[in-house]
Amino acid sequence: MEIDQELIGWINNNLNISLDGLSPNDAAKWEVMFNKKPEKFFSYAIYGFMRKRNQELGQEVFSEKELKRYCAEFPEKIRRVGKGEFQSSMGLPLFEFVGRTKMTAVNTKS
Repeated sequence: MEIDQELIGWINNNLNISLDGLSPNDAAKWEVMFNKKPEKFFSYAIYGFMRKRNQELGQEVFSEKELKRYCAEFPEKIRRVGKGEFQSSMGLPLFEFVGRTKMTAVNTKS
């Protein structure tokens, strides 16, 4: 897989983005990538997760369990942003694992 420097730049510039700050256009780009090239989608999602965790906590080693949990959650975040369900969310972060409880507790379509 060739490295997409533009996407790497976007991720690096948006490590602190929350779901309500993700534009529908950017969400659509992620969703297309998920549908057409899931390996690319998850590679860049994991890259963002690892960069964010390293930036905040200095963490460099990640368990398989936490990566699997994040990978299960990330497509759901993108899908819900694309549907406009996070317009008035509680600022849930894109590149962090937030858990099912917080995901379901968020106001949808206010």
